This record gives sequence, C-alpha cells and structure tokens, in this order.
Amino acid sequence: MTMREMLFFLMWMLLTFTTAQAYELQDCWKQFPPERQISNCSKIIDQSPPRDVLADALFHRGSAYAAKGMVTNAIEDYTAAIRLKPEDKHALAARATAHVSAQDFDKAIADYSAALAIDGKFATAYVGRGYAFLVKKELERAIDDFTTALGISPSYVPALNNRGLAFMKMGKLERAITDFNQAIERNQLYGLAFNNRGYAYEKLGEREKAIDDFRSALSIDPTLTGALAGLKRLSAAGNIAAQSSHRIAEGRRIAEKNCAWCHAIGPKGDSPNKQAPRFRDIQARHPILALREPITRAIVTPHDAMPKLGLTQPQIDSMIAYINSLQSAP
Repeated sequence: MTMREMLFFLMWMLLTFTTAQAYELQDCWKQFPPERQISNCSKIIDQSPPRDVLADALFHRGSAYAAKGMVTNAIEDYTAAIRLKPEDKHALAARATAHVSAQDFDKAIADYSAALAIDGKFATAYVGRGYAFLVKKELERAIDDFTTALGISPSYVPALNNRGLAFMKMGKLERAITDFNQAIERNQLYGLAFNNRGYAYEKLGEREKAIDDFRSALSIDPTLTGALAGLKRLSAAGNIAAQSSHRIAEGRRIAEKNCAWCHAIGPKGDSPNKQAPRFRDIQARHPILALREPITRAIVTPHDAMPKLGLTQPQIDSMIAYINSLQSAP
C-alpha cells in the first residue's frame, strides 16, 4: 500500500467513524424509541467521550429510562450527569421529576430548588416544586410556586389547574373555580380542569354546573373516571356510566391477561416482579396529572421482560381508565 493509499484509507476510516458516532449521537438525543435511545447512549458512554458529551449522553439515557418507568436507573444517570455538569438546570429538574415518580418528594423539592438557584425564571421548576408541595399538602407553598410560575408564563395551564386544586383543598372553592375557568379559557380541551371544576361546583352544591363539567371532562378524556364517579354521586350518569364502567372492566381484563404476571394490578398486594411498579403506585405517581402520556408510552413500548402488547387506542384508553379508577377524588 502506497503512502497515498494509506492516507486515503485513514481518512476513510476517520470519516466512517465520525459518521457512525454522529448517528449514535443523533439517536441518543432522540426521545423514542427508548430501547434504541438507551442502546445508542450506552455506546457513547462506553467510549469515555469528552466531559460535556458524556454528561449529555447520561442525561438522555436517564430520560429514556424514565420513559420506560425505570426510575432508579434514571436517577442514577441524572446524578452522574449532574456530577459532570452541576449547573445543568434541566438535569436537576429531570431528576426531581424522577424523585416525584419514586414518591420521594423531599428530594424532588431539593432538586427543583437547586435548579431555581441556577435560573430564577425557570417556570417549569416552579410548577414541579409546587406540585411536590401540593402532594405533601403544603398548600401555601404550592400556591406561591404556581403563582410565581404564572408571573413568568401567564398562559401556563397546568399551573392554573394545580393552583386551583390547592385552593380547593384549602376550602377556597370560589377562588379555585376562578383558576379552573382561566385554565379552560386557555385550553378548552383540558379535561382535568373541567373535572376539577366539577368537584368544586359539587362541593358548592351547584349540581347542574357540576354535572355539565363532569360530562365535558369525560367527553374530552373518557379515562377521567373521577368524573364518572361524580356523575354517579349526582345520579346523572345515564348511558355514559354504562360506557365508562364497560371501559374500566375491559381495562382490568386487559391488565389481568397481559400485566398481572409481572405487576400488582389491583388495590392490594405486591407485584410478582419486584422491579415492576404496582398499578396503584403508577396511579399515585400522577395523582393530579393525566396518565395518558406516560401510560401510553409504557404500553406501546416493550419494557424489561414484557413484549410489545400491540393494543389499539381504545384498549389503551380502557387500561388508563382502569388505572384511573384506582384513585380517589381530590
């Protein structure tokens, strides 16, 4: 081989490696599918790349683990990324969200606070911390955080909805309804706000308004079984009750057939697979937020020993409705 041929060969190898590495980086940065993202991020991590690249790869692999419900793995990767880039507010907020999923709200609050120390205008972190305070029933602190977030981003619908919930839990029902009204004005397809306003109207004794809101919530998102329970309490369920009850029963059948060998699917008992979250814990991780996005992602994506189920969207809705049925009203 001549010198010229050798140089050409080395240049070709370099270009080939760079292209492959760029391809892996691109797939590591992509959100879906998580398995491919984890695999490609792991290849980058195993190559001991420069510090910033390693931190980013760990962050994105952590996000892929979180998407699969593998919270412990996600927290480990986020922690490693934060060690490399302590000023990364997004990694801190992502780890905080994972701590919420693990029901460790104190650690979540600490991470959100650290992110806010870096960027005091980080509205997402205020909403996340406010949510953790809300679940801990530290309602004044939750309201303060949601209000601060709305000062930064006035159209932040989840902040309005969650602040309304905090006011409702304080018994300030009219004030809660004001927030739910604003949330609905900004997003008329936000089923949770209709659902929660229905609870507030029901507590105020405004039966017809509560019925209208519960029906609107179910028409937007048939998996909001709290709205169904509200209609039943108000003796106004009618045909919608039969439809929703059928959906919940179908969801339980699907879960018994496909998930019970690994997960605890009922209100009691432990999962046969200790690594698999109990369904009631999956619901508890999102006591306020809608389950559709995380549950859909978990169902359509194979995880651990579980194969892809190949469920239709109505079947996925039935599964979500069943999991939602394990919850209690706000």
